[in-house]
Order: sequence, then C-alpha cells, then structure tokens
Amino acid sequence: MAITYDGTNGLFTRLGKLFGLMDAVRTHQQDIRTRVAAIEAEYSSTDAWWIGPLLARMEERIAETGRILLDIRDAATTTLIETCHNESLTSTRQVLARRDLEQALLFLQREMRADTETIQRTTTTIGSPTAGGSNTGTGTIVLAQLPPKRFGSNTNLPYARTELVEFRCVEDSQGRGVASGEEVFEVRGQSAYPNLDDRFPKGSGTIVRMPSIRASVDAGARYANQLTNGSFERFTSSQPDNWATVVGVAGTDYNQDFVTYYRDTASLRLDGDGSTLTNLHQQLRSVAGTTGSLVADRAYLLTCRARKDAGVVAGAVSIGLRDGGGTLISGSEITITTSVSSSGWDLFTAAFRTPLDIPAVLFADIRLTTAITSGNSIYIDELMLVEMRQATPSSAHAVVLAGSTDWVVDDTVTAQVTNNAEGDIYGAMDRVYDLHAKGLPFPDTAGTPSILDSLIS
Repeated sequence: MAITYDGTNGLFTRLGKLFGLMDAVRTHQQDIRTRVAAIEAEYSSTDAWWIGPLLARMEERIAETGRILLDIRDAATTTLIETCHNESLTSTRQVLARRDLEQALLFLQREMRADTETIQRTTTTIGSPTAGGSNTGTGTIVLAQLPPKRFGSNTNLPYARTELVEFRCVEDSQGRGVASGEEVFEVRGQSAYPNLDDRFPKGSGTIVRMPSIRASVDAGARYANQLTNGSFERFTSSQPDNWATVVGVAGTDYNQDFVTYYRDTASLRLDGDGSTLTNLHQQLRSVAGTTGSLVADRAYLLTCRARKDAGVVAGAVSIGLRDGGGTLISGSEITITTSVSSSGWDLFTAAFRTPLDIPAVLFADIRLTTAITSGNSIYIDELMLVEMRQATPSSAHAVVLAGSTDWVVDDTVTAQVTNNAEGDIYGAMDRVYDLHAKGLPFPDTAGTPSILDSLIS
C-alpha cells in the first residue's frame, strides 16, 4: 500500500481544506485591522478618545478570533500523524517509531520520495554581502544554501525567512581572549511573529554568535579551518610543511614568498616555466598531512586568496578535494585563471555539501592545469577548508572570513535573504508544523508538482 496523497480522503486533500480555513481566518483578521484603521481615520485628535477602547483592545480581540487556529493546527497535526501511523502498519518500506509530529514528518518525507510525489518548490535567493561603510576589517562573509543530501535533491532552503541579516563584530583582538583573525560576530535576523499570528511569516528572530576564521589555525575544531599550514607560513627546504609533492621540484617550481602575501608574513608561490604542471596535496585524517577531517552530508567552504604577476598570460590552478584516485568531490573545486588580479588579492570560494559516503582517502589538492608563463608566478594564501554553520536549521549557511586587516568592534556586513514563497503548501506546512525550526525539506519541483497548491481551498 501507499499513502493516498490527493483525491477522496487524500492526506493533502484533507490538509488543504484545513489550510484553506486557516487562510480564511487570517484574511478575516487582516480585514479587521484594515476596517479599524479606516474608522480611526474618521476621527480627529480631539475626539479619537470616543473609540479608545476599540483601538486599545484591537490586537487582543483579533487574537481571540484566531483561537480557532489552534484547533485547526491540532486537527492538521493529528491528521498527519494518524495517516502515517496507519500506513506504517502495512508498510514494508519503513517504520514509524513513535506517533509524534517529528517522526510523522520524516515518515511522510521518505514516503513522498519513494512514491515520487512532489509539491510546488519555494525558492530562496541570497543577496551579495554588503560591508559597512565605516568598517576597519577587510574580511568578508560567505553565504550559501546547501540543503542536506539525505533529504533528497532539494537545492533551496524553503523555510528561510525574508529578512536583512546583519553580522556585527562584538569582540575583537584588542580585548581579552580573542586572537587576531578570530573576532566574534553576532548574527541577527529581523523580528519574528508566532506561527499562528496573521502577520506570519516575518523574520527569523535569530541572535547567534560565530567567530571569524583564519588559515593559521591548523586542523581546528568544528567550524574552524581543517587544513594544516594553509597559511603557508612554515616551509622546510622550500617545501611547505604538511604538503606533499606530486609533480614539481621544491625551490624550482614552487617556493615560499615573503614579499607578496595576503595575511601574516608569507604565501605559496607557484613559479612558471611554461611546461611544468606542478601538483601539491595534503592528506586529510593524516598525521603527515592534516588531522582535520570531513563529516558526511555537511556544508563546507573551500576558500583561498590568490593573485598573479603582471606578466602571466597563461596558467590555471585547480584547488579542490580529491579522493585517492584523483576524482574531485562534487562542488569542491576552486579555479584560478589568468583573470585573477595582478594588483590585489582576489577571494575564491567553493561552497559544497559532502557526499553521504566520504572517501577513505581524501586530499586537499593544488595543481596547475595549464602551465604558467615562464618567469612569472601565481600566489596562493589563506587556503582554508571550513564547515559552514547556520543560525537556524532553515537559514543560509555562513562563514565569516578574516581579512588582511582584522575586524574591529562594530564592523558590520549585511545580506538580504528573500523567500519567494511560490509554494502555498510549503508555506502552510511551515506555519502549522513549524518546519523552519526543523529544517526538513520535502520533495519539490519548479515545474508542475503531483500535489497541487490548489488543494488549499
């Protein structure tokens, strides 16, 4: 058997009717506000007191009209749980461990995937981070949306809130206990309304802290740099410590450079002879390389700074995560070409999710894919591999990167997140089941879904 999704007595047919009643109540609540505002406009400042009790109690009375929303939510929750429970009694695909909301949501998500059922996709867009005009620090914020692979092929964060997100430095290295390049930021979303409020959804109400990240932290804890000597401050006989040579000769094809660097005192210089395809790598989970490692199905950022000599007219560098056979982990590659700046340091990033099965042997790999113009060089600095973090289970993934000049207190970066709200069923399920707090996406499509939004009626 399988869950009946729509049609007579279908799960989403039933939920659609409940969601439709909820919409009607919301429309009624909003209409009350509009009508009371029109009434208030008919009174002057001298006689407005005549309707004072009406104005003073409006929000209280609107809330009273919304009490039925609690009953609708309870009905929708019971409908979901009992539908999944009944299906589990005869299912040969999965077990419903408990008759509760979280287990039922996960059960439904897996059933929909198995039955190739979809709802209308809701997309989220993330604007470019904007640094405050009076900032001292020259770092940046990197944002991405990377839903878990274990929940299917979703590419968006359907429950992200439309809001301006602010990153503000609240502790810097001039104070105690904070190292240079590890300044602490407070991340704030805009204010939120309760799920059953007729003004829902608004912001996330997020207030969390996260530190800035620098490459000179070796094989750090979670959310810190997982590579070792990605700052290229330590060399032995022209060989960068913890990096092994695959192709090339130390001191001839690559070297440490103390003149051209982005942060600290040195960088990795890849020297060109017009033919050699230099290749260095660092093994993860290795004492000789880095003891840092990756965890399956998590969001990571591979990032570095790079520049070139003005005379570079040929040359391309690939930096990525490769398994023992040289195959790239999907999405993990940075490509540096001749378009890189010769007068400043460009930022390169690759945000990706690790596969569900991490290769047993994994390398951070730097290789020339096109030889560099003879007598010229490309420079690499601040190479890092960092797990990205979320302020909430449904918010964008973020990393705060240190710059060549440290952040100071009250430096800010803002980014606009916009939920385009195309999917009515997505929105209704978020309201009723608080999916924003759970971060559980459902199988969806940007085309015509099998479960239509028109069921909400």
